[in-house]
Amino acid sequence: VVIELQDAASGSKGTTQTIQVAPAGLAYFKLQAPKTGIAGEPFELLIAAYDMYDNAVINYSSTGSGVKLSTTGSSKLEPATVNPSLFRNGQALVKVVYEKAEELQVVAKELNREQTGKTAEILIANASADHFVVVTPDSAVSGQKFRIRVEAYDRYNNPVRNFNLTGFDVLLSTSGNGSLSPSRLAPPDFTNGIAVADVMYD
Repeated sequence: VVIELQDAASGSKGTTQTIQVAPAGLAYFKLQAPKTGIAGEPFELLIAAYDMYDNAVINYSSTGSGVKLSTTGSSKLEPATVNPSLFRNGQALVKVVYEKAEELQVVAKELNREQTGKTAEILIANASADHFVVVTPDSAVSGQKFRIRVEAYDRYNNPVRNFNLTGFDVLLSTSGNGSLSPSRLAPPDFTNGIAVADVMYD
């Protein structure tokens, strides 16, 4: 800034030399992230440092302590810390990964201090199906139907609730010499990642 001076009586004017005004100390962070993500897949998180007057702390890379990242969810975010050297003009753009399919907010906190900030809600969806859990009765009678339950999970053990839209046919087979019918389940048979079927083994 330049400060201008003017004599109220005579109108005489003068100006100072340019004065460089630096931001005050860190007061809070602003975080931006996408509204949705997929478990295990990186998404971009923008962290911006501000002082109490809403000025960007453009010198955070040299004055900051670093940022600790946590979530309001039940799992951890990777990476868990952001080095101040990653900040450019008060902002850092980092790729983060979260493996639990749930709704959460990302929280940023200055290391060893109290200044914080957090994102809006982010909905992390399950990844694609990786394995199934099959629940069967302890015993069955040849030629009579019995009920099984098939649950679809991704590689992080999140239920694949959208399997009816994203999955493929599931083939059913046994270790025995007989035949099982039906021998397959179609994606529409699944509701919230679970299919219940009456099957028969001869």
